[in-house]
Amino acid sequence: MKSLVIVGAGGFGREALGIVRDIGGFEPLAFVDASPDRVGTVVDGVPVAGGDAALADLRVRGAQALFVAIGDGRVRQRLWRIGKELGFELATLVHPMAYRASGVTVGEGSVLYPGSVTMAGVRVGHGVLINAGAT
Repeated sequence: MKSLVIVGAGGFGREALGIVRDIGGFEPLAFVDASPDRVGTVVDGVPVAGGDAALADLRVRGAQALFVAIGDGRVRQRLWRIGKELGFELATLVHPMAYRASGVTVGEGSVLYPGSVTMAGVRVGHGVLINAGAT
């Protein structure tokens, strides 16, 4: 089981944590969050280790995978690059209740929520969010 850090302890991060728990294969180690009010708290049983600067320390301590759960695409992309530079594997989360037709590919760092539908020939890029109920 790979240890996982989730960037963003808000709604998107909590949803990602739920998907992680549903699919297995990852052990949630920590959240990182830029909000000083969240640092040092525990969100849904997972500690908030600090802001973005905590990523390097978590990687040194053995964290293997990273999922960026930030809604702003530019910020998500910046943090995604930082994670790659630090050597994190960028986790791809596909909920078991997401429908994927044969041959659908999902890029690293993407998430398919429960109830989402991707049909034949679809190629989901890197860092993409396909929300619940999307077809």
